[in-house]
Amino acid sequence: MEIVRHEFECEKPKLLRDISSLQEENYQL
Repeated sequence: MEIVRHEFECEKPKLLRDISSLQEENYQL
């Protein structure tokens, strides 16, 4: 269980970065 949480913590910043870049692209439209 601890491992899953650790992987999620590692993935979260990546997901947030993807979301923010998507939002930036939307602003440019």
